[in-house]
Amino acid sequence: MNIEKFMNFIIILLICSLGCNEQGNYKLSKNKSYNYNDLIEFKQNLKKLSNDKKFKTIFFLDPECPMCVSYSVYINDIYEKFKNDIDFIILYPSKLTSFDKIKNFEKKYKFNIPSVVDSNLIMTNYLDARITPECFLVDTSFKVLYSGLINDWAKDLGKTGSINNNYLESSIKNILSNKKIDIKKTNAIGCIIQKDFY
Repeated sequence: MNIEKFMNFIIILLICSLGCNEQGNYKLSKNKSYNYNDLIEFKQNLKKLSNDKKFKTIFFLDPECPMCVSYSVYINDIYEKFKNDIDFIILYPSKLTSFDKIKNFEKKYKFNIPSVVDSNLIMTNYLDARITPECFLVDTSFKVLYSGLINDWAKDLGKTGSINNNYLESSIKNILSNKKIDIKKTNAIGCIIQKDFY
């Protein structure tokens, strides 16, 4: 086996391998630039965390984003309500955040949701995620059914108020009841996902 074939073999192993931390959350490390084949591999690895026949909610989070900390209660609440009906996945869109920081974040805020580090922003770019926290409700083919705010508790950066619209929860209830989703997109409020380094 020549060195080029050997390196390709190692890269394939890195792409396809899923590790597991102490909490049972899955981590995927990527060392390739973004392209279509990477996307296919990444989606296949996401499916290993979930059921192909179920809808999925994907949360984009950053352990250093105050808004992600503030929304941890709502995220955990929605997960507990619907974890038997749909799949949930947390994505960390960064190659700079350490696994230790993520593990401590998940432990401190009691996340039991499977998580993946999107180190080359593969799914981040595919879904066009721009903010943390931002949520995406997708079908089994990763077609976006709803995206944006979890609810309207956050009115602007640093401004919160009463909740009048539970966008994500309403969307989940509608798809489970075979009803139309009324609001398909809202603008997430929080920390901008830094894409300049990629």
